[in-house]
Amino acid sequence: MDITERLYDLIEAYHLDRCSERFATYRKAVNVLKELAEGFPNGGKVLLIGRSQIDIDQVRMDCDKLADAKSLIVPVNQGKALDDFDGSLYDVVMIASLSRRLELANALSLRHVCFVDLYDCFQKAGLYLEHDYYQLFGGTYLNVNTYTETDNYGFFDAQRELFYTFKAYQRAEDFGSRSFYLQRVIFICLFIKDISSAKKYLSLYCEQKLNAFAEYEHALSALNQLLEEIRIAMQARRSQSIWMFWLDALEYGDDQNMPFLQSISKEGITFENAYTVTPYTQSTLRTLFFGKKVGDEKAYAIERIDEDSSILYRALKKRGVACWYYGLYWMMFPKENNLSVCWHRQYPHTARFWNAISKMLTEDRPVFLLLHELTGSHWPYLCGDPEELAECFYPDPYHGFASRNQQSRQKKSSLRILDEQLAFYTSLLPANDIKIYMSDHGETPLGRFHTVFKIAGGGVPKMEIPGLFTYLDFYKLVEHLLDSDFSAIPQLERAYVEVQDFPYYNGYAIGQYLKQKSIAHLLGYRGIVTSNMVYIKNDFGKEEYWQTGPASIEELNRELSLCREYVGQSSIDVEHEEKFQYSKYIYRIFRRYYARNRAYENRKRAVIQELFSDEKAVYGIRTGSWAAMHLILELPFELRKRIAYIIDQTDDCICRNLTCKIIRPEEISEFHIDKIIIPVRRKRDYFQKELADLSAEVIELTSYLAEHSVKCTGDFFQPEFTADDLDVDFPFEEVRC
Repeated sequence: MDITERLYDLIEAYHLDRCSERFATYRKAVNVLKELAEGFPNGGKVLLIGRSQIDIDQVRMDCDKLADAKSLIVPVNQGKALDDFDGSLYDVVMIASLSRRLELANALSLRHVCFVDLYDCFQKAGLYLEHDYYQLFGGTYLNVNTYTETDNYGFFDAQRELFYTFKAYQRAEDFGSRSFYLQRVIFICLFIKDISSAKKYLSLYCEQKLNAFAEYEHALSALNQLLEEIRIAMQARRSQSIWMFWLDALEYGDDQNMPFLQSISKEGITFENAYTVTPYTQSTLRTLFFGKKVGDEKAYAIERIDEDSSILYRALKKRGVACWYYGLYWMMFPKENNLSVCWHRQYPHTARFWNAISKMLTEDRPVFLLLHELTGSHWPYLCGDPEELAECFYPDPYHGFASRNQQSRQKKSSLRILDEQLAFYTSLLPANDIKIYMSDHGETPLGRFHTVFKIAGGGVPKMEIPGLFTYLDFYKLVEHLLDSDFSAIPQLERAYVEVQDFPYYNGYAIGQYLKQKSIAHLLGYRGIVTSNMVYIKNDFGKEEYWQTGPASIEELNRELSLCREYVGQSSIDVEHEEKFQYSKYIYRIFRRYYARNRAYENRKRAVIQELFSDEKAVYGIRTGSWAAMHLILELPFELRKRIAYIIDQTDDCICRNLTCKIIRPEEISEFHIDKIIIPVRRKRDYFQKELADLSAEVIELTSYLAEHSVKCTGDFFQPEFTADDLDVDFPFEEVRC
């Protein structure tokens, strides 16, 4: 059963595309493409050539026969890419781009290359396109990284289109406009396979009795019938599979307002203390598949995930389980394991979920399927509910980027909608299949290692794992799940787990950070996590540690001593390993800095600790910012206990993982606070004015440090680099900065 064709047939049968003239054209174009590919030699070498990777990837995605076709990108003004091109190496050369296709065709002709022009084929079939065949929603999009307009379809943001279309529906005053805009909302939801939202808006359309609502009632009934057929077909699969929903950057605790994920704790396995080793997406992927630390065990140097390199892969193959990956790092997998024919950051995860089910309906083998969800749980939180968010969908072309409060609201809304989508797609899966819901890292500095990890289905018992679980043992967990050896799972708990990161190595990024003199976060580090604390020590010996469990000061200090004993030293040779050829310049800067400033840094720490020496005082810190976090981390556990409150506009601040209570500025008078510290330079005048009428003593940190002979030209936690420190001959030209 081709469920995508069935869904598209439904859309056309009930005229749900009446608000989109391009949808029917898109379907016709795909049929022409497929018919064209059928005429290509079986097993022949096909090259897709075009102006952009998106053009080529869309052709690969829309035509299975071309999924493995080679590609050649020839951007404008880069005709040299054709100079050494030999078309005779291929059975078929096809131009896949509309833009500049005639110039490209001429360039190929001058080089005596035989080729097929896809858009010529469209014209012969009666499709006279003035837009890319796959462009259903205009031709320009918002680049959320550079905040500029772009024609790159990779930045098409369906959720943004959905949000503002629904806002137009809410504003519309006449019957026709309300009908049109809600029709378009429904179409967008169906096209991106956000079926749970589509059903909601179909019901709303019928309740409002908008234009042709009877046809929409029949469409809703037909959609429910299709979904029931999909459930029945999925339940009929005999082999047990594992579905792993990878929820990017979902920090432990952030699922508290996600009812579906919370419900898993009532019926399945919940790991309360699951930790990644290195808190980045690709690093976590390596840890899961290799069972190795990215730094110490050189997992960063392994380029392919296959039977030779991956202990998880071998465990799956030993049990006859296929491995499929649908995610950002598809290029690391062999093509037979890769479902990511077309991938870009903002490609809707609901479409990926739908495509995975479609693929599974053609497969009889048991499968371990990893589905990477990227932008619903990760900034910019693209699943926000237009009924819930009263303002804009950030970043917005006319309102800029979100404030912390606005971003927090958009995040909570996005997570709620994502939760509904997970619940819907899980409902289509066989009860006998195992479902893993996990994250790769958190989003805050203090919560970046602590992840969400839950398992349901497949007969797994209700079980809470309170101890420490490291992703290094993930392959063992999968083995126990496939062997139904559930009693062995608690044995995966460890007394402590290791965390670490290697030095930042991307030359271009290092060059940019160097220009900003913001490089402290580029250093490698090692750390230990216990049941009560996290301890981090960077490659120059700077320590950071914070409490995570209900331990006494004495217990924390004992564990701190053990962490210092166990943490060890980095095995990476920054000066000589090729991967770190640009990292070494950062390390040279810090060697110079600490050689000159070790006494200054020690003096600054001593003055800060003296600020909190009043054992009878109750302290508060204004803002839960980076500065507040670094201020608290400069203190030993004994002094941290004196800080009772973080005063911030949102409880979703950076300091939320510390033990201090977070209160709003308007609530200060309700609490007894003797001293309030302002740790930031920026807005310090504003905060001093805000706090002027309080009975508490207000201390501005930069001035306090200066009064004690510690002068800071920037934020107190930033190194005071000099020109001599930074003069390390970094090769800016080489990395094209």
